[in-house]
This record gives sequence, C-alpha cells and structure tokens, in this order.
Amino acid sequence: YTYDEQVTVENAKHLTAFTYPGAKNMEMMNNAISAMLPLKIKNLKETYAGSAAISLNAKNILGKISLNDKDKAIANLWSVLASKEEADLLLRKLGSTEYSKSDFEEALKIHDNMCDYNSVDMAWSELVLINCSFNCLRNSYRKMTPVECNKMGKRIVNNIRRTVERLQKQEVEVTNTDALEIIANSTVEDTLYIDPPYDKNLISSDNLYRYTYDDNDQILLLTLLQEKGNGANAPKMLVSGYGEEDISKDFYAEYLTGKWKRYKIGSFHKPTANKKGISSRGIEYVWCNYELHETAFQFVSLADERKGGACNE
Repeated sequence: YTYDEQVTVENAKHLTAFTYPGAKNMEMMNNAISAMLPLKIKNLKETYAGSAAISLNAKNILGKISLNDKDKAIANLWSVLASKEEADLLLRKLGSTEYSKSDFEEALKIHDNMCDYNSVDMAWSELVLINCSFNCLRNSYRKMTPVECNKMGKRIVNNIRRTVERLQKQEVEVTNTDALEIIANSTVEDTLYIDPPYDKNLISSDNLYRYTYDDNDQILLLTLLQEKGNGANAPKMLVSGYGEEDISKDFYAEYLTGKWKRYKIGSFHKPTANKKGISSRGIEYVWCNYELHETAFQFVSLADERKGGACNE
C-alpha cells in the first residue's frame, strides 16, 4: 500500500488513529471536547484511552501525554504506536495485509493467545479486528470486496503513520491499569479527560467494550471524582457521558456537585445499532470542575439547572 504524502500532522484538520466505539473520533464531537480543554495544559491524561482521539488532537500540551486503558490489547497498541521502532515494524506488516477473512481469523487467534506473540503482532491483531468487524466489536468479520479492503488498507496505513508522527512530537506514557488509580494519583499539574464506559441503561449495546461498568463501578468513579474534583489542589477534569435532559434525573448529578458543572454538546447517534438494527440517539454531556474559556461556548452550552444555579461553589 502507498499513502498520501501530502497529508501530515501539520495540515490535517483532524487526526484519527482508528475507529472505535463512541463518537470521540467524529470531528464535531472532538472539536467540542478539545475546545473545552484548558488553553495551556501541563500534562494530559486520558484515563480510558480507547482511540485517544482527544489527546491526538489536543493543542498546547507543555509536558506529557498519558494514555491508560484497562484493555490489555488497546494499551499494547498505544505502546507500540508510541515506539518509533515498533511502529515502523507495524506499518510494514500493515502494508502487506489484505484484510481478508483469513487475516481476521489470524488476528482472533493472536488475541486469544496473546502470551505467545510479540507486541507488534498483538498491535496488528487489534487493528485488524477493529477495522474488519461490524461496529468495531472485534468478534465477527464483515464481508468486504477486494476493492473495499484495498481502500481500507490505504486509510489504515495513512492514519497510523500520521498518529506515529504526532506521538513522536510529545513525551508519551502508556499504562494498563485501573483508571481510578490514575485519577486518585493525579495532581494540580494534570488535566484529565475521563470517558468511562457509559451507564448501561443509556447505551445501545452491552458488547461495545471488553470491560464495562456496572452501577457499583459508576458510583465508585463518581464518588472519587466528587472528592478529587473539589479538593484544594484538584486536577482539571473533563468527564464525558450520556445524560438525561432533566438534570434531576441525571445519575451523575447526584454525585458531581460543588465545582462541577454540566455542559451539553448535542444529540448524536449511539455507536452501535441495537438488536433490532436501529441506532438510537443519545444526548452527549460533559462535566468539568473548572471554568471554561470563551471559545468553548461556540461548541457547548451550560445545561445545569440545579437549585441555586449552575453548581455554585
């Protein structure tokens, strides 16, 4: 495969490493969240990295990007992409991939026996599973013509090359641990983007992620965010989630008070179709514990009508 040498990190409008469940790769959504980040960031941490769409497109990061994911395969993929040597080997392997059903079956075999393979093979496996499966669910091959496979292969190589280019411009740390540990150990010098598995009652499929959150997990997260986000030396935190328009019915509103405010981005199609093949819409909200700069309000609106105003301290 060849790729368009004219497309670079500098002139690309929007950088996407790979498609992933959720809408953070969508340019409109990504622009809105990026605009809500502080104008200057010392260290940016994505605690549930996934496609790391926010870190890849964030501006003015003075220090380090930290990417964490509990999914070992995703964490390994980011570790490979952050290593120039391993990323070059991965690009060579992707360049000779046909994205056929046999490639998909080989990728499944690697994923099911990760201990027997090296990090580059594991990264290749994850990219094949993500790109060749229906809804990116990584469990069954979606039938494609050779022309479609070839076109997709060129896009994958180009996106990965640009992603590696971007990561080489920054110090990058990749971890595979519990997100709550990352949040608890963060300091005032950190900005956190937190995009946890959403409330199962508000998403269209239970099979989006290899690791999900039940109600107890959500409560543990929200309790920590409330405590950490209202501290004297709190890190700046931005939290994504679907929500209820009536804030009195919003699960997050029960826990996130004090400095926390809720903002509405808009209504979006949920990332997968339901069992009837219908993709429903969800209202995307973002919670943050710091004041937004004026530019953000080109993309979002305050949506916090709790008693006493918008979460006054």
